[in-house]
Amino acid sequence: MIKLKIKNIFFEDLDPRASATIWSALLITLIAILMKPNVTSMRMFFVAGILRSIYSVGLGPTLWLMGAIQVGNQ
Repeated sequence: MIKLKIKNIFFEDLDPRASATIWSALLITLIAILMKPNVTSMRMFFVAGILRSIYSVGLGPTLWLMGAIQVGNQ
């Protein structure tokens, strides 16, 4: 049986420290939103979520999802 390993061309594997930083930012901003919601904490949460999505599923699906959300909001 032949196994093909597809490597992400645009991004290399994310450093575990950077991954932990993004997860921490998501958790901290989520706690901030739950305790005292404001625009700044929501923006930071969305930015951290977008970065996590880019490194998890890739740039193309992330942009597609953001476009679908934008069309849905109109």
